[in-house]
Amino acid sequence: ADLVRRGQCHPLGAGISDAVGIDDQTRVVKYQPLYSRVTEDSRGVALHFAQSVVSASTDHREALQYLARSSEPLRVCDLPGLAEVQRIELARTLILQGFLLRLPND
Repeated sequence: ADLVRRGQCHPLGAGISDAVGIDDQTRVVKYQPLYSRVTEDSRGVALHFAQSVVSASTDHREALQYLARSSEPLRVCDLPGLAEVQRIELARTLILQGFLLRLPND
C-alpha cells in the first residue's frame, strides 16, 4: 500500500486557498511520501511527480532539483537560483498542483 501512496499527491486543487497571499517568507513542505524527479530537454526542465508534470524554463533547474530532493520544511526564499517573483510563482503553482503543502506561519 505504501508503494501505491508514493505515487499519489495531495488532491489537485485542495491547495487553492493556500495559494493565496504567498510571499518569500511563506513556509512550505513537499507532500510526503511523494517520489519526484527533474528532467531536462531542449524546451526547458520539468518536475515529474505522481501523474503530474510541471514544466519551466531552464533557469528553474536548480530550484526544481532542490525541491525534488527536499523533505524538510522550507521558506519560499530558500529556493535557489530564482528571483523573488519567480520563487513565489513556482511555490504557488506547486501548491495548486499538490506537490507542496503550505505550513502555518511561525
